[in-house]
Amino acid sequence: MGKIQSLEDFYRSKFNYVPDNIRNGVGHFNVFTIDEFIGKNSRPVVYSRKDYFKITLIIGRNKIHYADKVIDIQKQALFFANPQIPYKFEWIDDHKSGIFCVFTPAFFHHFGNLNDYEVFKPGTLPVFELTDDQMEDVSRFFKKMEDEMVSGYTHKYDLLRNLVFDLLHYTLKMKPASKSERQQTNASQRITNLFLELLERQFPLRMSDSS
Repeated sequence: MGKIQSLEDFYRSKFNYVPDNIRNGVGHFNVFTIDEFIGKNSRPVVYSRKDYFKITLIIGRNKIHYADKVIDIQKQALFFANPQIPYKFEWIDDHKSGIFCVFTPAFFHHFGNLNDYEVFKPGTLPVFELTDDQMEDVSRFFKKMEDEMVSGYTHKYDLLRNLVFDLLHYTLKMKPASKSERQQTNASQRITNLFLELLERQFPLRMSDSS
């Protein structure tokens, strides 16, 4: 495994320049199409950790090397990468496209803890194969990100944060609740039912004389 790839390394490798505002106090966000990085001039992707988050819509057959696993993508998928886990993509055929966003942890400072979300937790498998309808939905999230990046809206970065959270929630709602989540929900429901039962015994409802 190579060294940790910084966001500066990413820009130097792909564009031969580094944005001036990449390490400012508010963090960094950007969105790109995969088409910008494929073709005869593309550079090999190194299996490594990155010091930034990345969310990728992958269209086309692909192998994702993630931690000690290899995930086969047959058609299209959504992938969430965090700075703790090394990964790389390996395209299988010539039909390849997609879109992705990158952002630093500082971009969400005071706006929520991304590590609280299952897709960014070590030990989970943050790859979601998509139906055609789901791919259309996810594509719309990224299209809105692209539109906002070139807009002159004063609060566009707040809107971009909201779009990332919307995409997170959309994805998590696709996934059935895990066994532990169901057990926690069932336990909470049992406690609520017991409390209501005790309350009813303590203060039984009395029928009015007129009934």
